[in-house]
Amino acid sequence: MPKRSNAGSRQLWLIAIGGVLITLVAVFLSRAKTVSRDGTAVTNATSVANKSLETVARIPPVHRRLNAVGESDPLKTAEEIVASKLSQLARNRRALAHAMAERFKIEVPADVERFFAAVEAGRWDEIEAAWKPLGDRHKMKPPPHDLEVLFGPILEALGAAESAHDWPAQKLLDYGEGVLGSLRPGMVYVGGTDPGRFIPTLLNETGDGERHVIVTQNGLAAGSYLDYLNFLYGDQLATLTHEDSNRAFADYFSDYQRRLAHDQQFPDEAKQVLPGENKSDSTVWSLASQDGSMEIGGQTAVMAVNERLLQMLLEKNPELSFALGLPVDIQRAGRIVFHVGRGFRSVKNIVGRVVHQQGPETLRLRSKHARRDAVDAHS
Repeated sequence: MPKRSNAGSRQLWLIAIGGVLITLVAVFLSRAKTVSRDGTAVTNATSVANKSLETVARIPPVHRRLNAVGESDPLKTAEEIVASKLSQLARNRRALAHAMAERFKIEVPADVERFFAAVEAGRWDEIEAAWKPLGDRHKMKPPPHDLEVLFGPILEALGAAESAHDWPAQKLLDYGEGVLGSLRPGMVYVGGTDPGRFIPTLLNETGDGERHVIVTQNGLAAGSYLDYLNFLYGDQLATLTHEDSNRAFADYFSDYQRRLAHDQQFPDEAKQVLPGENKSDSTVWSLASQDGSMEIGGQTAVMAVNERLLQMLLEKNPELSFALGLPVDIQRAGRIVFHVGRGFRSVKNIVGRVVHQQGPETLRLRSKHARRDAVDAHS
């Protein structure tokens, strides 16, 4: 009997505790139904806010920046963000190619359409296959007129696709955001390498922030690139003309002949012509002036003409600020090196300074086709 009495007592206690718990739950639920003035449950709003804070905390800083300039889903991976941006750039450059075709009264060739479709799909094997016939045709001298006119948007789509393929996605985003984030409003950015041109272009053209003017000095000696710059930015800065290009060629050629005459007249003195300069047998770095009166060959000669044209561009736009992305030694990566200012006495004497000390480490990476701007700049 005592045992049975104890069992009964335990049952009574359990019933009593259960009643208390039910009462507490009822009170809690009644409080949870309290609503704010706009009809939203306070507890629900608090829960949503907490989840939002947790979500933001998990997003890397570069993703937050990209989300602020047009990425609708902050939880996208870096790879998904890059793929989306590449597809968007392909559509943009295809539309630009059609606008240029209308301006210059040409048709967009079918192989160019296939190329843009491959870039938009983001499948690298298809991009390479679509690019090969275009690259082969563009190496012809002279290249087909329609391809030469449209080569600017084609090359930018290719360069962006190549960068997306070669670079780890997060490093690509960090580098591009590091460059663009270092620019002041209204500043013109002059890229000095393939990644220094194509990666900032990819992010610049697919975000909702300020669209900076982006130029590459490596392509200035090509007349088709000058035409492309004028089409893109003719209403934003004083662009270079074919007459400017002819003057740059003539200035370089005169200087080269003077130095060559010195070396021939004084063979025992230090050579003034650089090794390999203006090689007539160069098939890669070979360009003719716009009037056809001069032809130069070799990387040194082409870059010397580019240097003169860049100086002209700066002098024609004294009211603008330029950020010049200078080549960085691969061992000094982790920095974005610029020279920033208005109107320089000599591009040759520019000394870079670090304006983004915590710049991305992506400068350690190098595109497999590091000289495409000049290699494909036949005109």
